[in-house]
Amino acid sequence: MENEIKNNPQKDEIDLLELLTRMFNAIGRAITSFVYFLGDVGIFLIRKFIWLFTFAIIGITLGIILQKNQTITYSSILMGRLNVLNNSIIVNAITDMPLPAKDSNDVKTLARILQISDATAKKVRKIEAFYGMDTNEDGVADYIDFDKKGIPLEDTITKIVPSEFYIRVQLLDENILPSVSKGLLNYLQNNPYILKSDSIRKINLQHDLGVVNAQISRLDSLQQIEYLSQQKNNALKFSDGLLVLGEKERQLFHFDIFDLHYRRNRILIELELLQSPITIIQDFYPPLKIEKTAIKYWKTTLPIFSLLGIVCSLLWQYRKKIIELIVKKQY
Repeated sequence: MENEIKNNPQKDEIDLLELLTRMFNAIGRAITSFVYFLGDVGIFLIRKFIWLFTFAIIGITLGIILQKNQTITYSSILMGRLNVLNNSIIVNAITDMPLPAKDSNDVKTLARILQISDATAKKVRKIEAFYGMDTNEDGVADYIDFDKKGIPLEDTITKIVPSEFYIRVQLLDENILPSVSKGLLNYLQNNPYILKSDSIRKINLQHDLGVVNAQISRLDSLQQIEYLSQQKNNALKFSDGLLVLGEKERQLFHFDIFDLHYRRNRILIELELLQSPITIIQDFYPPLKIEKTAIKYWKTTLPIFSLLGIVCSLLWQYRKKIIELIVKKQY
């Protein structure tokens, strides 16, 4: 019994060595098989080199043809601020436009909305509106949501900047940008709902300005008479046989006055700078030319035609068997 117990560790060591040996042998066989596989693939590609080269040339040529005949577009972006309501109104208004124009009715509708000719409307490829996303909680847009992904559910920090919006236009002719820009801004600013809201905003600001001015005037008057009005109540008093001079320390209403002046300045700035419902922070810059290079087309055409070359080579290699199967209906 003692001998068996003593022999068990030795058997365990032998079994472990054997297991490791088998593992290394299996790994070695797998590596060898993979090397042979790569070799077979290389030999196959060498044998099909003519087919691959021919179809690769066809793919490169097609990519160059597509690049030369592509439709060139021009893009520009506007940054604006909606002084009333939420910027979702602007985004939804742009989204509802009939773009891209699919037929003559869409072209006429777009021309009527932007107050441009049908010929100009045909050259408008796309108009999109985007939100600005704030990731630092400072109220300033850190990036533009061009992909329209929105805010992920797990993200509790990123927020949409509620007042700013971004409009991107893509045109087939860069010379029509001024007329499209003018028509687009007129369309947005003449929205009845936006105009009515802006009118109410200005009325409220004028009312708030009157209230603030009145409060400032009252505080100025109160500050002037506060010291004298308190002298009667603060006359000489006797306490435990001692004469007490009950003069009250004079206090100024600094914090209240400063707060009111700050509010008045904010209202004046808003009335002066935000006179229209929409403020253009950055107008459309000179349109940028959007043109794909031949390499971008080759990324698509080369893999497709290379694969097509391999398929055609196999079909050609086994053409007799394929024809024989078709004739005998054994496919």
